[in-house]
Order: sequence, then C-alpha cells, then structure tokens
Amino acid sequence: MKPTFEHSVDVLIKAYFNDTLIHTHNYCCAVGNIIADACNYTYKIEQKVHYPLESIHVSWQEAASDWMSWWPKELIVKTCSQQEATGYSAKELSLIEIAFEDRGNPSKDLIRSLGRVIDVLAKIHNIDLSIVDSTKEKYLKELLNG
Repeated sequence: MKPTFEHSVDVLIKAYFNDTLIHTHNYCCAVGNIIADACNYTYKIEQKVHYPLESIHVSWQEAASDWMSWWPKELIVKTCSQQEATGYSAKELSLIEIAFEDRGNPSKDLIRSLGRVIDVLAKIHNIDLSIVDSTKEKYLKELLNG
C-alpha cells in the first residue's frame, strides 16, 4: 500500500534532521530513505559515513529503464521487493530520485531538493496545490528554524 503524502514528506524531513539525507549517496538519497523507512532499516554512522544495517539497492533511474536486464537475478529480486515495500512504483521512485538529485542543477541545496521532491510527491498522490504550498511553508519554517 502506498504511504500517504504526509508520511513520505515526514520521512524525508526526519532524514534531513538525522543527517541521513545526502545528495549522490546511494543509501541516503531521497529514495534510499523512503526504502529504509518502508523496510524498517536503520542507519549506522561510522566516521561520518552512513550505511544502512541492511543493503539498499537504489539505482532507481536504472530500475525504471531496461538497464536491470544485465543485473544478477538476486539483485533484481531484492531491488523489486524493496521497491514494492515502499508502495511506490519503480517509475515513481525514479521521479522522486530525479527531483532530489536534479542533475541539471549543480546546486546541492537540500531545502530546494526537498521542495522539488514535495512537488513530485504531490503529483504522485494527486494533492491539491494549496496543500502543497502549505506543506512547503510548514517544512521550510521547520528546516530553517531546526
């Protein structure tokens, strides 16, 4: 079952405050945190390097394409089971990841990235724009005052 819009946003805000939301990090990207939450994985931090206690396979831009065809079967099965646990389709996770990383913009501003992810989550969940705006406003205040 797909999580609510609010739950997914809460997961990412919590990750921001826990320092487990990191650009270009396979385990701590937006999708990595959504998977960790859905699979009840916890992070351990060793010398400022974040690793989940379970393995997260988060090549979601590849997972939505035909690149998975060359992956070993056990990796495909693990990746698909993690994706299914989130309640999101592989395409939806890819859209979330693309919004978070914003390959066209070299800025690594996490707050802007979260804003883009909130927009994508709103489209996925068919959320009214006024709710999206109030959500962004609420979290922006929380992030800036955090």
